[in-house]
Order: sequence, then structure tokens, then C-alpha cells
Amino acid sequence: MKRPADLQTLAFWPVMHLAALLQSRQISSLELTKLYLERLEKFDSVLKCVVTPTEGLALRQAKQADAEIAAGNYRGRLHGIPWGAKDLIAKSGYPTTWGAPLFKDRVIDADATVVKRLEEAGAVLVAKLATGELAHDEVWFGGQTKNPWYPREGSGAATGFRPRSSPNRLLVHPRRGRRIRRSRTAAEGTAVGLRNEIHPNWTMPGNEHRKHARNIFVDVPKVGHKIDLFEPGSQGNPVGP
Repeated sequence: MKRPADLQTLAFWPVMHLAALLQSRQISSLELTKLYLERLEKFDSVLKCVVTPTEGLALRQAKQADAEIAAGNYRGRLHGIPWGAKDLIAKSGYPTTWGAPLFKDRVIDADATVVKRLEEAGAVLVAKLATGELAHDEVWFGGQTKNPWYPREGSGAATGFRPRSSPNRLLVHPRRGRRIRRSRTAAEGTAVGLRNEIHPNWTMPGNEHRKHARNIFVDVPKVGHKIDLFEPGSQGNPVGP
């Protein structure tokens, strides 16, 4: 795997290939993180897929990842990889809004288990990503999240974004549903949802029909890396306003 002449093409590379560049130090996590932050800033005015950028945190995490990789402390294929969390997932110090005006300024002083696990793997959080209000459809207090391939229409799902409009190739968010399936949104972006039968800590509590969590990965067969993102046996923490 070789570093491309045009770094913008990396936005469409699978995690496996990005990891190879990072491990071989052909690219730094800082370069990759800045690339995705720039793309978020460039396209969000149209797509409305970002609720809260986490630029400061992302740059610190990227610098830490680069230092660790340079010292030979490579944690695995998510080390230095930027990612975005649907805004049902809590990250301390940042709003967790559930897409609802009522919770626009609400900060949960805790990290969701999925956040902890990804940070332990060395991943870099670049943004809290849009969800429809209370995980319903694609409309939230910031507007309607758009489909990047057809910006005149909405993204078409409670995820609030399509995989290829996201800042990176690794997406993690709760997802309703009782079976593993590929939604229209995910199918058009070549993403695969993996349902987890437990309630991850510090995500939006669901009702009987919205109680499952999924990991959504792009080009999953190519990633070659599995990480347990959810705390075994977790029943979730009740979260109030």
C-alpha cells in the first residue's frame, strides 16, 4: 500500500488501507484527521451532517497516536483512524443532543462504553454526527441532513447521514431494528450494520422497538479487525435531560 499523490482520495479508502499507511508511517494520523476535518467543514453547510465538531480533541488524539506509532506502540488497525459518533452517544465535555432542541446544550459528564473502547484502540473522534430528532428520520434542530449523491433530498434514515458523507470509513452508532439488515442508506454507501444484543452504556435509551445497537463498518470484509465496542452485560444507564 502506497501513499496516493492526491490525499483527497483517502476519504474513500477502506480502514484496512488507511491502517496500512498509518502503521508504515507513510501518512500521519494528524494529516488524516485534518483531511477529514476540512471535508466536514467544506461539505457540512450543504449536507448538515455535523452536530458538534470535536476538532481540539481530534488533533490531540491524532498527535498522541502519531507519537505512539513512532515509538513502536501500535495498538492495531484502528490506531490513528478518525471516526464520527452519532449524537446519541455520549462523550464527556461535549453536548449529546439526540437531535432534539430540548437537549441542544445538554452535556453528559460520562463517556459511552463505545467511546471508551475506541479510544483504547487509538481511534480519533472528529465529530458528533447528526441524528434525526430522538432518532427519528433525518430532521434535527440543525435542519434536514442531505444525501451527498442527491443533495436535494434527505438522507432517508434515522442515522442522519449516509456512510460516504461521513468524515471517515468507520461509523459507530445505535440503530433500531430486530435483525441484521442493510438499510437503503447503508446499501447505497456499501456499509454493513452489525447488531449487538445489549444496551451500550450512555447512549440514548430506546423503547421496545429501538433497543438494539449496531456497529456499522464500511467494507467490513476488508477491515480484518474486530473490536468489542460494547460492555458485556450492559443494560445502559438511564439518562435524563
